[in-house]
Amino acid sequence: MSSGTTGHNKIIWRDHSSWSSAFKYQSEVFNISSSDVLFIVGSLSYTGNLNSTIHMLNEGGSIVFSKSIYPGIWIKEIQQNNVTSIFMVPARYRILLKELKNDLEGVNSILSAGDKLDCETVYLLKKRFPNASICEYYGASELGHISYINFRESNITDSVGKAFPQVKLWLKDGIIWVESPYIAPDFKPRSSVYDLGKIDEEGNLYILGRKNNTINKGGVKILPYNIEKVLDSNPDVLKSVVYGVKDPIKGEEICAVVVPKTDIVTVESIKNYCRNNLESYMQPKKIKIVKDLKLNSSGKIDRKALL
Repeated sequence: MSSGTTGHNKIIWRDHSSWSSAFKYQSEVFNISSSDVLFIVGSLSYTGNLNSTIHMLNEGGSIVFSKSIYPGIWIKEIQQNNVTSIFMVPARYRILLKELKNDLEGVNSILSAGDKLDCETVYLLKKRFPNASICEYYGASELGHISYINFRESNITDSVGKAFPQVKLWLKDGIIWVESPYIAPDFKPRSSVYDLGKIDEEGNLYILGRKNNTINKGGVKILPYNIEKVLDSNPDVLKSVVYGVKDPIKGEEICAVVVPKTDIVTVESIKNYCRNNLESYMQPKKIKIVKDLKLNSSGKIDRKALL
């Protein structure tokens, strides 16, 4: 099941081979084996959780499912069950890292998907899990694994890495298209979820947002990603989300929700930062500061709750 970016659940049918054909490469790329104990938080209705679970069962490993929403409980469960592999979305890793005061040396695989890991979270994951590979993959319920990056081997934290094994990806009019054995039957042989991207000369893929999230401000098309990237570069900002709202004159206006790292952040300080770092047409008209971002059942940012 996928909630996509709309927040509405949709059923995506999978056949055996579209998932099992990736398992060999998942084990190799993400440093996972039959001796591992996997830790999962959240519902199996989220494709990422379900895929990690079935993959681990296929390997012959063990799985610990946490029913708790509290990171302190997660840490106890990880330690008590000798967990060696963790899969979480970035938002949950950020919650975990706030609570985690000591290194967990027994974990050898950290895997994330569902959203982009930020630089600080990558840094803290490397620090708190010193013996683990720190990997992230970009994928979709319809398309399976598309690309991956190992942050022990690459420092390009704004990229989602290179094509996953057996995957061919390319851009058409700025939209990412995929051909692979991991695509769900109804979408084969090639398909797209209409994410916008770019590929550098070394083959690294960068996600620029989804086409239907583009803000149309007075006829000017603006990608939220380009504003979020600037806001997230503010040393006092942990995470930002930018979106468009209806405007009677310009069609849409830009709004931003900001999660600060410190108490010194104010709406005015963010506006000043935007004035100094963004073109005037890209500056958010409305800025809201929140302690955290509401998550949906998949652990992803609930964009509908922002509106």
